[in-house]
Amino acid sequence: NSSALIQKVWSFCHTLRDDGVGYGDPRTNQHFTLKTKPLKVDDLRDFIACHHAENRHERRETERFRYFAHEDLVAHDVETVACEQERQIELFHSPSRHPQWSMPVTDYLDISLAISPDLPRWPGSPLTELTRRRDMGRGDPVNDSTLVCGVHVGTHVDAPLHFLADGADVTHLALDALIGPAVVAFLPDVAAVTADDLEALKLPADTRRLLLRTRNSEIWQRGDRDFRADFVALTADAARWVVARGIRLIGVDYLSVQIFQGDPATHIVLLQAQVVIVEGLNLFRVEPGNYELICLPLKLAGAEGAPARAVLRRAPA
Repeated sequence: NSSALIQKVWSFCHTLRDDGVGYGDPRTNQHFTLKTKPLKVDDLRDFIACHHAENRHERRETERFRYFAHEDLVAHDVETVACEQERQIELFHSPSRHPQWSMPVTDYLDISLAISPDLPRWPGSPLTELTRRRDMGRGDPVNDSTLVCGVHVGTHVDAPLHFLADGADVTHLALDALIGPAVVAFLPDVAAVTADDLEALKLPADTRRLLLRTRNSEIWQRGDRDFRADFVALTADAARWVVARGIRLIGVDYLSVQIFQGDPATHIVLLQAQVVIVEGLNLFRVEPGNYELICLPLKLAGAEGAPARAVLRRAPA
């Protein structure tokens, strides 16, 4: 039956568990996880080849395993698609370790910050606390946690209500502004982003979503925990340039689009024009160019901001 291969692969890996190679759990019939170090490619290839030959003419249904590549922590789908002719099994390992087996797993880039107490926080903002209210380690039947944090924690969006007393909350942000083609631009040598800096980018006339990568993203790469008041942000004239160009979403790689203790007109100009502001992006590993942005904030009724998960999809070549 279709679980035969799962059982065989699990048994094979189980024999290697004592050597710290990996293990699988046949009870899920779905997920197969390797830890500590990857199996030798030749070992698995030979093992699969034997099974392949034995079941050459058997019809199988699609099965999925999940492989986590050693220290790269990149999740790879290993999908086996069976047909009447021959069973094909592809195992993709970390590209840096096995280039001859490498294949892109996904076209998506996660540009969000993981919410945790380790993140820098805006002065005066509450601590982020994730508390395990019920814990299976203490004998509870489930794990159940409580999260306490500000709505402007990590990667988040600002709604008009943030600076406008009668502005809309995050539930009214337009989805078609939060999702769609986006341009990532790199400004490595600026202390503040001005209108002249933006004009020099020579963006396509139809640019509607602009993400700015600056030296700020190096802060996330280093893992700094302390707030940096000298972060790069937009001047008020840059905000007016964004509005004049018809840009509907502006994204920045630190906790505010506005210079610390700077002119609040940066926020006000953007929000009055219904420009969505995305703050706290991590663009360190993102090359300048064209992408598709998907940015979905939590739907918090009455909130002037909300944490968001933001991802980029590489544009087709």
